Amino acid sequence: MGYLLGIDGGGTKTTVVLADRRGHVLACSVGGPGNYLKVGLPAVRRSFAEAIGHVLKMAGVGNGAPIDGVCAGLAGADRPRDRKIIRALLAGLINTRRIMVENDARITLIGACRGRPGVIVIAGTGSVALGMNAAGKLVRAGGWGHVLGDEGSGYDIGRRAMMAALQSHDGRGRKTLLELMVVKSLRLKKLEDLVTYVYSRGMPPDEVAAFYSLVVEAARRGDAVAAHLLGKAGQDLGQAACAVVEQLRLNDKRPIVAVSGGVFKVRGILYRAFCACLRKAAPQSQIIEPKHPPEIGALALLRARLDRTPVTETFNADQAPDSINS
Repeated sequence: MGYLLGIDGGGTKTTVVLADRRGHVLACSVGGPGNYLKVGLPAVRRSFAEAIGHVLKMAGVGNGAPIDGVCAGLAGADRPRDRKIIRALLAGLINTRRIMVENDARITLIGACRGRPGVIVIAGTGSVALGMNAAGKLVRAGGWGHVLGDEGSGYDIGRRAMMAALQSHDGRGRKTLLELMVVKSLRLKKLEDLVTYVYSRGMPPDEVAAFYSLVVEAARRGDAVAAHLLGKAGQDLGQAACAVVEQLRLNDKRPIVAVSGGVFKVRGILYRAFCACLRKAAPQSQIIEPKHPPEIGALALLRARLDRTPVTETFNADQAPDSINS
């Protein structure tokens, strides 16, 4: 029996699936972070070794057993140099002759849309929109990191929440519940201490993004400032999706647009603003939840390359994505 490995390496965890040559999943395992640009190569090597070793053990496959191929989709794997580094790392862990390294957004797109033309909008700590047309052309909007972009992301919303709290405190903006909520969340004595908290110890992006839940709660309690922040974030994400749809000339079709990430888990103000913005550019768009997770997208892409078949044929025909309420 031949084996395939699909890997989704994100900023906080790595998911590995082992499948047979027909794509039937035999085992799945989760390890530590998989973005070496954030945590370094030694940490990623440990994450991969742990998750790969565990998944092989679960399936009763020896560590040195030959693997027909592996496809790893990783956050930040955009440049040839990065892909070369990860290929070398995997070559030292797996007995295989075929190693593919892709950006994590691409395997997410393939899994979400089952390899068909469409768009994926990912909004978690960061944000990005990626699309593909029938010719296989890929277009991206956003995804430039929290310093240069990531509009509509959890980080973006969290940063704006802190700004709104300070503006409210200063009298430069509308009063908002976020003033008190930020103080309580960080266990500060007063809001002025936020400046010391942020600049003396630093706040990593995921900690800033955690304020997203505060904004949602404030909006639920009728806070107009919080509601505005969510609406703005939804529009930003919608504009990213529209940019991809327009560049791929999918406007007059019924493009599949999948949404993924923690920001989209709440079906409220942000989601409605996103849908409204998107449907101005593509009225017939089908907004879906991803049918398959990224690691399955990695397997599908790998099988397509190995078998020289269209990636759409690596999914079961009866597993079509369902439109979700918008």
